[in-house]
Amino acid sequence: MIYRASHDSGSIRGAVSLPSSKSISNRLLIIKALSNSPVTISNLSKSDDTSILKELFASQNKALEAKDAGTVMRFLTAYLATRAGEYTLGGSERMCERPVGILVDALRQLGAKIEYAGAKGYPPLKITGSALHGGQLVLDGSVSSQFITALLLIAPVISGPLSIEFSGKISSRPYISMTLQLLNTFGIESLWKNNKIKIRPGHFRETSIDVEADWSAASYWYSMVALAKEAEITLTGLTGSSIQGDSIAASVFSLLGVRTTFTDSGAVLTKSNEVAHEIGFDFTDCPDLAPAIIVTSAALRVPGVFTGIESLKIKESNRITALQEELHKLDVELIEISEIAVRTKMNPEPTSPASVLGSHMDHRIAMSLAPLGLMHTSVDIKDPEVTSKSYPNFWNDLKSVGFEIRPVK
Repeated sequence: MIYRASHDSGSIRGAVSLPSSKSISNRLLIIKALSNSPVTISNLSKSDDTSILKELFASQNKALEAKDAGTVMRFLTAYLATRAGEYTLGGSERMCERPVGILVDALRQLGAKIEYAGAKGYPPLKITGSALHGGQLVLDGSVSSQFITALLLIAPVISGPLSIEFSGKISSRPYISMTLQLLNTFGIESLWKNNKIKIRPGHFRETSIDVEADWSAASYWYSMVALAKEAEITLTGLTGSSIQGDSIAASVFSLLGVRTTFTDSGAVLTKSNEVAHEIGFDFTDCPDLAPAIIVTSAALRVPGVFTGIESLKIKESNRITALQEELHKLDVELIEISEIAVRTKMNPEPTSPASVLGSHMDHRIAMSLAPLGLMHTSVDIKDPEVTSKSYPNFWNDLKSVGFEIRPVK
């Protein structure tokens, strides 16, 4: 399927109810499954990833499919290792290309019984649940934060304290902090000092919790405000006092002409028209913001140098390759200058895409390209339905602020 996105006036106004954070939701579902105390979760994400996790918890099957949900694959690998029974855990073709070897090796050091059903280091997995013990793990700090989170989430139910020491620079630090803060809400204490986290077994206390609005989803609205002729968008329920690292979007997009005002209703986004002549940013702590920020700066013809992008290559798509291919259609080059950095090079005048923009079956690529419909007569986006992975109502929300979204093939 292809959607054609266009906007007659190029000006947007309205209020949008963002989806709930799937990062928080998925962590809470694991905690609820591990807890012997009542856990009440309000405003749970309706994303595909969270729905998959809910369905798998409700399933009586021993053969489980994470489909294309990375958090589900990583979190369930650790969770199932603590549950009695024999399981197989697989996923989509792309999921089986995403490495899990570091997580499996770490779990094996804690006593887990996990074997590879296919290629070594990759799903699918054969997991025999057993009683795990604590221990001291040393992990490369650049590994996926989801590996670290998977280990931290099961730490309260294993025998003995768990220590995780990081070597090198730590990636996606805010996502690890989010996990520790959520565990603390449930009475599980931890200590993170310098490059080491220590966490002891404990009992989850009875808790009721509301899931925050999703800052990752907010980034696409920041992009729309930046690219619109005029704009005033209220993102209801979005707060500045968030446990999500992606809340830094408000600061980064201020360099691209977006002003954020927090009110009792949420975050109000307006145009400041103060756009930097160039931009540089390190995505180490917030890789999910990269597509929206890189595409927006390119559309505004603001040259950029972006670092901390190495994890983008093992997401739902290789997001570096995907962005290179799609930005090329806008006469923008995304040049890799090292393993961890890219820069943009462009003609000064915006160019309308001459061909269909590909989502690469990646929700964040699709959503980062949609705002371009405000700057051009229209943009055509292939496989638009992938946005349901994290933001099921994305296209309807665009319609609510005046976009015309129609299938063309």
